[in-house]
Amino acid sequence: MLESISGIYAAAAGSASWDQALTSIADVCEVENASLVINDPELRLTEVFSPRVNPEVIETYSEHWWCKDPTIQATAGAPVGQITSLGSYGRDRFLRSEFHNDFWIRSGIGTERLASKLVVQDGAFASLVIQTGSNNDEIHDTTAQAFAEIVPHAIQATAIMRRMQALKLAREAAERAAQHGASFAIPVDAQARPVVADDHTEAALGAIPVLQLRNGTLFLTARKVNDRLRRLISDCATPDTGVRGGVIRLGTDEAPDRFSIEVLPWSEQDTTPGLIQRPVALLLISDWERRRENHRRRIAHQFDLTPAEARLAIELLAGGGRGEVAARLGISDSTARSHLTRIFDKTGTRRQSELVALMLGHR
Repeated sequence: MLESISGIYAAAAGSASWDQALTSIADVCEVENASLVINDPELRLTEVFSPRVNPEVIETYSEHWWCKDPTIQATAGAPVGQITSLGSYGRDRFLRSEFHNDFWIRSGIGTERLASKLVVQDGAFASLVIQTGSNNDEIHDTTAQAFAEIVPHAIQATAIMRRMQALKLAREAAERAAQHGASFAIPVDAQARPVVADDHTEAALGAIPVLQLRNGTLFLTARKVNDRLRRLISDCATPDTGVRGGVIRLGTDEAPDRFSIEVLPWSEQDTTPGLIQRPVALLLISDWERRRENHRRRIAHQFDLTPAEARLAIELLAGGGRGEVAARLGISDSTARSHLTRIFDKTGTRRQSELVALMLGHR
């Protein structure tokens, strides 16, 4: 028993495979097979990890038969940790079902089963299931007792695994934001729901008034632009749509082009069970005024510029001569000349073109 429980935590930590853990669970419970089933009715998606079942059976179940499995109804309605059996649905009803007679009877697995939900999220759930063999189709008291001892550990292990997956996604999103120079990065599922609800996501929502969260779903306040965002995310969820992703520019009345949202397909090769929502797209959100302010602070610190000098140096990047830049900043040409002379001295440059090249190199 202890070895089996240790295997569950090892699988959750990534130091052992779930196939090993599930095989150990089946042996301890003295049954034919143990499975980890992840079901999302809204996305019509099921993942099954079942080491002692023919892979073709698992593939057929995941692609077609799961939605006709009558036992899912009993499992779906049960709270996390409650153990259900075939009796929770009705053995006779199950034996008369299309699922049993056209599919399950040929699977090599027995009829009897015990199951418990390990996690529930937005209508989706993950369950641990043990199943008898076709030649020994009976759940004994020792089997039920062993399963009852394992379930709390499986629940705790999957909670740890979900947290680790969330942290991994958050780290990858932050790294991609840094690579693209974006202010924020939010991985989302096909329904535009943030996959990781962390402080970073909350900061993005607080900093960008046109982006909001309603019933767990991201949306833009302008309907037409919001419709385009949803289309771009939806295209990322469909591999055969050709070119995927795109950029949306938006802002406020005072700064119409202040923000941009770049939608990129999320490429994930991880084969671990999806115990959290799987992202289909990454939203790279840039606040150009924020980026300019951060750049100004870096430049001021790097070259010991005053705030006024740093603002002038950054404004030169937008183009135009000294007089034009002075007008945009609301200062006189003589003041701009004085600032620029001191900036040249502090940065070791002699011409505006050299200064602009230096500023661009420190972005």
